[in-house]
Amino acid sequence: MDNRKEILDELSGLSPRLRDLKAKGDGLTTPEGYFEGLSDQVWSRLKDSPKKETVVRPMRRLWRLPYKSGIAAALVLAAAALIWLNRPRESAAFDLGALTPQEAEQYILNNIEDFDLSMLVASRPEEIADPAGAGRTDTLDSELDQLLDEYLEDVDDATLEQILF
Repeated sequence: MDNRKEILDELSGLSPRLRDLKAKGDGLTTPEGYFEGLSDQVWSRLKDSPKKETVVRPMRRLWRLPYKSGIAAALVLAAAALIWLNRPRESAAFDLGALTPQEAEQYILNNIEDFDLSMLVASRPEEIADPAGAGRTDTLDSELDQLLDEYLEDVDDATLEQILF
């Protein structure tokens, strides 16, 4: 018993409220006659309170606008897709017929570093003909030969065999 008294003294020192909880009980007691008059009190409050009318809206009306707007959006998207898919496409290919031989030669000379050796070997300079007969293919042939010779000097044997075979 001595131990219990020490615990209660320590508890009252820490928190007097915790010590007094046991004396109060569980707190779930109701006053005398509480439930006998409860139904009368509830009915009197319901009778005195103003009545609110419930507004009933038909669901058909509420759904009409979202359906219409959804259908309209779908039609707009379908029309936009048809217009976008049926638009005239610009050709990505360049019209080589409009290119003069001088322009082609100048492009090749300016961008010779961009060409692969296999492309240069596979191309035939005799296919590049000057329709005016100005003899420009001879200068192009000599320049291409010179560039090929320079390139071949820089290429090792393994790369050359890989290109040729």
